[in-house]
Amino acid sequence: MEKLDLQIFRELRQEIIDYMNKYREAEERGEYLSDEEEEQFLARYKEIIEILSEHDLSDIDFEEWRGMALFADEDNPLDFSRTKANIDFSIIGEYDAYKTFPNFKSCQIKNFDFEKYDYSPEMFDEEFRKENEGRFLSENIPEEVSDRFYKGKLTLTDIQNNPELANKIEEKNLAYGLRDIYKIIGREEFCKLDAQFIDANNWLFKR
Repeated sequence: MEKLDLQIFRELRQEIIDYMNKYREAEERGEYLSDEEEEQFLARYKEIIEILSEHDLSDIDFEEWRGMALFADEDNPLDFSRTKANIDFSIIGEYDAYKTFPNFKSCQIKNFDFEKYDYSPEMFDEEFRKENEGRFLSENIPEEVSDRFYKGKLTLTDIQNNPELANKIEEKNLAYGLRDIYKIIGREEFCKLDAQFIDANNWLFKR
C-alpha cells in the first residue's frame, strides 16, 4: 500500500479536530449545530476514514494522532487492518464504537482502556492479544457465551456454567438488568446468587 504523506495526514486530522471543537463550543453555549452541518461532517468524516484505511500509516508517529477522533457504527465501519497505524488511545481526542467493533489488526496499539471501551478479540492481531491475554477469554468458552461476554449480554447462568468467567467479568460484560445488583454487592457475592431466579427476574433489578 502507498504510504500517506505526513502533511496530508495532519490536514485530515485537523479537519476532524476543528469540527469537534466547533461542536463542543456550540454545546457549551447551549446551542446545537444544524442537521445539515452534522450531515456534512459525517460525510466528510467517512471520506477521511476511507482515505486513511487505504494507506500505509506506519510512518505516522503515535504523537501525530493526538486529538484525533475515531468513531464507528454499523453505517460507518472502521477498518484499519491494512494500515499498520500507530495509535495511542491515551492521546486521541475521542473514540467510540456503537454496535460494532473496529478492526485494528496490523496496528501498533498503546494504552487501550479495556475497562472503558467495548472490545472483542477480532479487533486485534495475535501479538496484541498475547500481550493482554488476561483481557481475553480462552478457547474453552463456548462461542455464543464468549460473544455475550464481549457484547455485554452475559447471564449469571453463563458465569456459573463457565468458571473462567468469574475471574474476568466486569459490570459492562453483564446483561443490563444485572449490572446494578453486581455494582451493589460486588463480583464475589454476585457469582453466588441463584442463577435461575436472577436471570428469570433480572428486570426487577433495573433502577
